Amino acid sequence: MYYLKWMSSIFTIKSLFSVISVKTIIFRLKVYIKMQSVETYLNYKIGLRMWCIEINHSDVWLVSCLNGSDNKKIRWNSKKPFEASCNNDRVHSGEVIIPSFMCSCGIYAYKLNTDPKKQTFSFDGIIGKVALWGKIIEHEIGFRAQFASPISIEYFSCSHCHSILKIDQLKMLAYYSPALPICDLCSNLFPTYTLRSSFPASFLLSKIKENYGIEIKI
Repeated sequence: MYYLKWMSSIFTIKSLFSVISVKTIIFRLKVYIKMQSVETYLNYKIGLRMWCIEINHSDVWLVSCLNGSDNKKIRWNSKKPFEASCNNDRVHSGEVIIPSFMCSCGIYAYKLNTDPKKQTFSFDGIIGKVALWGKIIEHEIGFRAQFASPISIEYFSCSHCHSILKIDQLKMLAYYSPALPICDLCSNLFPTYTLRSSFPASFLLSKIKENYGIEIKI
């Protein structure tokens, strides 16, 4: 009799664990479905992002600060939207649309309520608003999107003091690849910058406005 009670208790414990595991699986499925619902196809979202600057034959282009698969900066075309791409075939098998929850790909942008002066950027470039659409994954402070197009230029990160400043404090761009923004204060403190091949800020802003037809918030 004791043996039967002991077996019965073991069976009850096993059943309990089976129920817990089934509930856990159901819970995880619900979480996964909820996460997938964040992967929405929206008309658009507006975010804030940084671009690096490419100066080529006296012309100016916005480029992604991270290198592409060919180890080169990816230029943002002025005549068509920028589309995300990814070379991770293990994740993007079949007809999976970029970006994916299982990968870090996509076009990145901060949410508009983010103060760019409180963020740490890994590069020195110009910062502005960007329209995002297609497949969008929303995160705590930003987005990853399938398509994007620049809207405006409002800030920049000085390549010397690394301060995030309003675009009207941009003095010049040192001619490197990518070009390096220099603020008014640093250009006065370190006049050797003026001896290098450089372009005035007015040249940069006028060319960006001409090529992309976007607003310059001065």
